[in-house]
Amino acid sequence: GDVYKRQHMPRAHRVIFHHPNKERISMRKDLFAALILMIVAHAQADHLPDLIDLKADLTTMQDRGIPMLVFFYGSYCHYCHEAEANFLEPLSRNPEYAERMLFRRVGQDTGRIILDEQGEKILDREFARRYNVRLVPTVIFLGPDGEQLGPPVVGIANYDFYGGQIERALRTAEACLADPMLEQCSH
Repeated sequence: GDVYKRQHMPRAHRVIFHHPNKERISMRKDLFAALILMIVAHAQADHLPDLIDLKADLTTMQDRGIPMLVFFYGSYCHYCHEAEANFLEPLSRNPEYAERMLFRRVGQDTGRIILDEQGEKILDREFARRYNVRLVPTVIFLGPDGEQLGPPVVGIANYDFYGGQIERALRTAEACLADPMLEQCSH
């Protein structure tokens, strides 16, 4: 059995007992810590990376020969949150798609600063205006030169077809990278 420390014994002679639930308590603490880490990781991974430095991203795109998906959203827009959480963010975690493109997002109402292709600071809403984005959600694809590749995907007409619209726009962007003179490359 367990030996309990006796209060009347001098400190040097006391024996500390082993509590039978100590492992369970420790395991609960470990499980709680793991749960907290999973919640934090999920909270951090539930959206696409923000567009911060277009010039650096364009260099990466040129090195890899891939386009960039840019998702324009509004913090007030329920459909934007749905599109990002249910389609775009999971797509960005798929290794096949992560190899085919960069993923970035731009909020129209966040007031964030973006470094443009010249390294100049501009507001996110000014960046959206450069690409004629007036409604959200909107997805465009950019080439390594910063030019838009093909028409944008504006809104969500039907959730059942949204993933297919994004895939079609990606294929158009990839075709435009291979041959910029294709008819569908002009927008």
